[in-house]
Amino acid sequence: MGFTFFSVSFIIVITLFFILYFLVINSMVAQEINNLLYRGDGYARMMQGDFTEKNINNAINTGIDDHSAMVIENNTKQIIKSSRKIDNEMLKHISELQNNDRNVSESLDFHWVGDKYAATSSPIFEKNKKIGTIYMFLDRSYIQQLIFNFSKVFILIVLLSLLITILLLVYLSKVITSPLIKIKEGAEKITQGNYSLSLDINTNDELQDLAHSIEELSTKLNLVEKERNEFLASIAHELRTPLTFIRGYADILKRPTITSFDKLEYITIIQEETDRLTQLLENLMMLAQLEEHEFKINKIEVNLKPFIENVKKKSSTFLSQKNISLELKGIGSISAIFDPTRMEQVLINLLMNAFKYSKENSKIILEVKQSENFITFIVRDEGEGIAEHELKHIFDHFYRIDKSRTRKSGGVGLGLAIVKQITELHEGRIFVNSKLNCGTEIQIIIPSKKTH
Repeated sequence: MGFTFFSVSFIIVITLFFILYFLVINSMVAQEINNLLYRGDGYARMMQGDFTEKNINNAINTGIDDHSAMVIENNTKQIIKSSRKIDNEMLKHISELQNNDRNVSESLDFHWVGDKYAATSSPIFEKNKKIGTIYMFLDRSYIQQLIFNFSKVFILIVLLSLLITILLLVYLSKVITSPLIKIKEGAEKITQGNYSLSLDINTNDELQDLAHSIEELSTKLNLVEKERNEFLASIAHELRTPLTFIRGYADILKRPTITSFDKLEYITIIQEETDRLTQLLENLMMLAQLEEHEFKINKIEVNLKPFIENVKKKSSTFLSQKNISLELKGIGSISAIFDPTRMEQVLINLLMNAFKYSKENSKIILEVKQSENFITFIVRDEGEGIAEHELKHIFDHFYRIDKSRTRKSGGVGLGLAIVKQITELHEGRIFVNSKLNCGTEIQIIIPSKKTH
C-alpha cells in the first residue's frame, strides 16, 4: 500500500514538476527575447532623425555586452556597423529577418538547444520612411546558463518534495497502514473463531469508526455463538428428557410382571412425554420460520368480542386447575385488522404463562384498549412477579425465570419468544411491567388498521 502510494505520488509530482519546469523555461526564454527586442526598439527610436555615424557608434558602444551583439544595416540592406565579427549563423538569421520585410519589430523562433543565437530586428524610421534596421543577437550560452541556474534550484525543490513525500509516506504508514494491519489481524482472529477482540485504535477518524464497528461485530458474533451453543444445549436437554422417559417406561412395559394398572399409568406418561416432545418440535419449527421470515401472517378484520370470548373458553381448561378466574375488560363492539389464529396463540401463551406463576384462587385480567390506529391487549396477573434483572431475558429462547421449576410447571421457555416474534410480524411492540410479589403486566400493541 505504501509503495503504491509512493509510486502514484512520485509519478504525479514528477509529471507536474516537469510541466512546470518547461513552462518556466519557455517563459524565461520568451522574457529574454522580449528584453532583446525592447533594447533593439529603444536604439532604433534613438536613431530616428539622427542616423549618423556618431550616433551609430554610440549605440554600438552602449548597447552591447559579453553575451549580446548588435548589427546595423542601411535602407539598402548593407551592413554598416556591427559590435562583433559576424559569423554564418548571424548572417543566416539576418537573411531570415530580411525576407520577412514587414517594417515592424519582430523576433525569430528560438530553440535554446539547437540555435546559436536568439535574433530580433527593429526598423529605423525617418519621416515614416525606413532608413535602416538594427539586429540584436543574444548568445545561446547566456540563456543556457540561466536555464542551468534555474535547473539547479528546480532539482533542489524536486528533491525536497520527494523527501517530504517520503516522510509523509512514513507518517501515513503509521497513521493509516498500522491500523489497517491491526484491523486485518483482528478480522483473521474472527474467522478463526476468536471473538475476544480489542483493536485499540484511537485515530479519531473513519479508521477508528471501522475498528469500533469490527469490535462491535466481534462482540455480537460472540453473543450469537454463545446463544447458539446455549440454544443447542437447551434443545439437547429438552429432547433428552422426554426421550429418556419414553425409553425408560417403554422398557418397563416389556416386563411380564407389570400390572394392568401400572401399564396404563406408564402408557399415559409416555403419551404425555410424546405430546410434550411434539409440542417442543412444533415450537422449534415455528421459531425457525419466524426468524427466517418464512412465517405467513394473514390479517383480516376481526370482531374482538367473540374473539376474546373464544380465548377465554380455550384457556378455561388449564385455568380451572388452580381455580383461577379470568376477568375480561374493555370488550365491546369493536374490530381490528390482525391474524386471529396467531393473536389467539399469543394470548393463550400469555395466559398460560400467567397461570404458571399465579397462586391458586387468584385472578388474571385480560383487557383490550383501542385508540385511533392501535389496539392494545393487556394480560395482568397477581403472581410472583419478575425481578428487574430478569426482565430483559424473558423473551430469550429456553429462558426460565425460576430455574428450580420442573419442566411440567415451568415449560421449556419458548412461549414468550414466539409471542415476541408474532407481535413483531404484526408490526407491533410488547412491553412488560413487573415487580416481585406484585404480579406482572404484559402489553401487546399492534396496528388496528391495514398498514400496506
